[in-house]
Amino acid sequence: MKFSEMDLMRYVMVSATAASLAAVFITLKDTGINQNVDPQALNRRYTEDGNLIIFTEEEIAPYDGSVPGRPYYLVVLGKVFDVTEGEKYYKKGEGYNVFLGQDSSRAFATGEFDREDNKKKNKVMHKMKNFTDELALALKEWVDFYEKHEVYKQIGVLYMEDGYYDMKGHPTALLQKTEQRFADALAKKEASELKAEDFPDCKSKYNREKGGRVWCEDEGLVPRKGKMEWDSRTRCACYSLEFANSHPDELTTYTNCSPTATECTYQYDANFNLI
Repeated sequence: MKFSEMDLMRYVMVSATAASLAAVFITLKDTGINQNVDPQALNRRYTEDGNLIIFTEEEIAPYDGSVPGRPYYLVVLGKVFDVTEGEKYYKKGEGYNVFLGQDSSRAFATGEFDREDNKKKNKVMHKMKNFTDELALALKEWVDFYEKHEVYKQIGVLYMEDGYYDMKGHPTALLQKTEQRFADALAKKEASELKAEDFPDCKSKYNREKGGRVWCEDEGLVPRKGKMEWDSRTRCACYSLEFANSHPDELTTYTNCSPTATECTYQYDANFNLI
């Protein structure tokens, strides 16, 4: 069979196109990421070590679980994790979907899971604005969860204005400030726990019919209910009488119990409020 010059040109063009597509397929396959229906695969930028993809807000947005077959990319503190294996938790309609395709780090601690409501109210969802130490530590636990997860792997970082990573994938001052906040909150918690050990919890027993009682094993201590500055919650703890009397605003005696008693009884009302 003879080929004309035009036939040969067509053959060369088809072969070149096929070779290009094959090269693209191999390149995408080698990234180790599910590239099905992946609009940005050919234009990706990577961190200097070549290990992490640098996403912009526009580039991460399509990975919000709205397109079947496309990977699920979750963002926390600017770190991008592939959580596709956890589809049942992150798909559209599930609470954790708010973390896909955008940085909603705040919601890990506050529970602001309504994506549309957050947009309508123009909430800044990636920052820890007005966070207590407890909320900061709650967010830190989630960051640790993803960083240590055996299946969910970090595949990139998110660059955004006033975000946690710059356009070259380097950590920003915001990330450093946030990590320092975590460290300070943890140090304060540990110090509080050590301080609380100096004032042990009361021993207690409760019976629905007879009511409850609290007592201190050390007869030199008295039970008080309240919350000191180092406590994370209101509790019954045992203090020396001198210490208890010097903190009347924070510590109170149980109703109908002598201030010097080492054991007190108590009752709940119909609404289970302490009497």
